[in-house]
Amino acid sequence: MGSRIFSPLAIAALVFSGLAVGPVPHALAAPVAAPAAAVCASSVGPGIPHPANLPAGVPGFHAQWYGQSGYPTLCPGERSTATVAYYNSGSLGWVRGRMGEVAYLGTWGPEPGQDAATPLGGDGGVASPATGWPRYNRIAMQPADYVGPGQVSWFQFTIQAPSTAGFYRSISVR
Repeated sequence: MGSRIFSPLAIAALVFSGLAVGPVPHALAAPVAAPAAAVCASSVGPGIPHPANLPAGVPGFHAQWYGQSGYPTLCPGERSTATVAYYNSGSLGWVRGRMGEVAYLGTWGPEPGQDAATPLGGDGGVASPATGWPRYNRIAMQPADYVGPGQVSWFQFTIQAPSTAGFYRSISVR
């Protein structure tokens, strides 16, 4: 037979019900401990694999989402490294350090908005946390000097949970 576990509320109800019928002898009364504070535990979900069919050779500069690390749940102020992969589905290569040809990940979506600062990371500018991003609105730059058509680039970046606990939308990248 399994053991029963009582919550502090159930134990308090048992103690108070004993007081209603009469005093509980001191030797039988057990001290009621205050409930323990919630402990924060961070986690990272499973990675998300790439889609089966990808376009290729689209004229110009184009990218297709390819895969990513799992979504993290972080304790307030904690940092985590994330990875997002993009497939070069265009006809031109991405050249690191060459303006107009280099691939960056940028902020997007309704929160924080296109090219807007986010409380999850940045370069320390525009009230963003200093997490090592190239800019407050540029999450990462392609790590390889050249990413040719049909190749995949794996972008890594650091995010930091705000110091106030709560639910924050993840960063959408484009």
